Amino acid sequence: MRTSAVTGGGLMAAAIVVLMALSTPFPSLSLSCAAFSGFLIMFVYLKWGTGASLLCYIAASLLSLLFLPSREAAIEFIFLFGLYPMIKLRAERLPGTIACWACKMIYLNSIVVVTYFVARALIILPPELTDRLYLTLPVLNLTFVLYDIAFTRVIRIVTHRYQKFFLT
Repeated sequence: MRTSAVTGGGLMAAAIVVLMALSTPFPSLSLSCAAFSGFLIMFVYLKWGTGASLLCYIAASLLSLLFLPSREAAIEFIFLFGLYPMIKLRAERLPGTIACWACKMIYLNSIVVVTYFVARALIILPPELTDRLYLTLPVLNLTFVLYDIAFTRVIRIVTHRYQKFFLT
């Protein structure tokens, strides 16, 4: 791995931690901060490839768990938004739109279900939360589709506008 990939990934990891630190004084921004942090992982993936983006993801995950007082954004980043850019860009290489969307939706729903059962095993969840999960899952899937469409548009705009940066 080139030195520029390591330093660029390290700087992006630091930027991710700073971005997620914004959720400490503003707890309502935890989901947004984690989602925008995924965009930074996407930049690393597009510029330096899978290896640098995985190292950036791991470094940002560990640093956010160690240094952020509010771990909500860190957990959302670790389980959903941190790996999603790499999975998305790999899934879009699959032949056919149905296979691409199936891969993305399987990722989302498996993460949600695993997180739910882990939380249920570690914490006694009230029965109302179980009822809300069945109502929340379709809304979450729809929101995720909208996030994916926005993510795709951002990728197109950034790669078109800063084409020279990603090619060097």
